[in-house]
Amino acid sequence: MKVSRSRFIVDSNVLRGLNRGGIVEQFFALPYAFVAPDVIITDELLVPNGRDLERMGLLSAELSGDQVQEVEFLWGHNLEIAVNDIFALVLASHTGSHS
Repeated sequence: MKVSRSRFIVDSNVLRGLNRGGIVEQFFALPYAFVAPDVIITDELLVPNGRDLERMGLLSAELSGDQVQEVEFLWGHNLEIAVNDIFALVLASHTGSHS
């Protein structure tokens, strides 16, 4: 029987902080699955590089059209929050994951 790992949704701020602290490799060695919205990995993460983080174990998740509409709605009512943070929030709310 395959044991499923707890999944945690992370955003770019978490990943940048881990990079600044020099503990990215240790983070991905933990017995958890870490997931970020694909837009964060491909469009926002330059340092650390999103593709490099995927090679280390970061999982990418694509939001459905309905979920993107939810992001647009929430962002329209909360402009002080970065849109990519709302992507992470919506992803977490639809996956039953921790954020």
